[in-house]
Amino acid sequence: MDSCRISIYLGLFLISLSPSVVAQASFPHTEEVGGETSIAPPTQAGDGSLNVFLKAGHVSGHIRNFTMATFNQGALTNYWANATGGAIHYETARIFEHFQLGVKGIFTFNTFSSDLSWVDPLAGKAAKWEVELFDVNHPKEKYDLDRLEELYLKFHFGKGSLIEVGKFDLDQTPLLNRRDGRMKPFVFQGAWSSIHWTENHRTQTGWITQVSPRAMTQFFTIREAVGLQSLGRQPNGTPSVYHEAATTSGIGVVGWHYQARQNWKVQVWEFYLDRLTNINWLQADIQEGPWVGGVQYVVQLPHPFQKGLEYTQRYMQP
Repeated sequence: MDSCRISIYLGLFLISLSPSVVAQASFPHTEEVGGETSIAPPTQAGDGSLNVFLKAGHVSGHIRNFTMATFNQGALTNYWANATGGAIHYETARIFEHFQLGVKGIFTFNTFSSDLSWVDPLAGKAAKWEVELFDVNHPKEKYDLDRLEELYLKFHFGKGSLIEVGKFDLDQTPLLNRRDGRMKPFVFQGAWSSIHWTENHRTQTGWITQVSPRAMTQFFTIREAVGLQSLGRQPNGTPSVYHEAATTSGIGVVGWHYQARQNWKVQVWEFYLDRLTNINWLQADIQEGPWVGGVQYVVQLPHPFQKGLEYTQRYMQP
């Protein structure tokens, strides 16, 4: 990303803060549906319906500056870095009462830093934490660090229920979430649904086909992403080589929420990593005044496909 592109991003962000752009008001061919602004069909061509459509949407964003430094003992190399970046998000008002489109772009550039790709001769490793501000796959890159983070279509129905497809921010499960602790969060691609069956019962289901981790700028298939950076070792101490060994097609998620009482709730989750593993998650929470308590039970089992792989290629030993 060159300085011109950075200026354009910053300019768009500052414009988005203008009340004339952010403010949502009543325009021709708009109506309120369930508390949301909805675009009604235009009555005739050439009446500025595209302008109405864009103005009725919502713009948001942020600018972030992050400094990190690691000072090691003795002759070990010290690392430091400062990152500057931001994000711009636009979501339309509801179209024909049910549909919404959204897009979000995020950018980061290296304000200043030490050489994060330098491998310390004693440790045999380069910077670990500071490079996560940028792109761990391209530690020397300082400017071309932008990412199309979200591009989705939502379908709303019922009382608070929705279906979403595309690239989207997911922060509703105990395992798949944003983890926004650097300049970019985790984002996912696939399909997601959240259905309110009754006032106390809600289910969430999803199928995730791609992911862009928080310290990277690209989207990867689940097969590519598993073991992309660190493979670890097998139980017998040999290095693992399971990266892309299993032709996994995605991650399936099913969640069930039950609000038993005003202060007591239960949630059950099933995470299915195709041909890799299966995770069951049970959680109960209770709150009495200022006191909060809860219990979690999690069990992880290997997929039967793992048994047919070589020992070192297994993601989890059967």
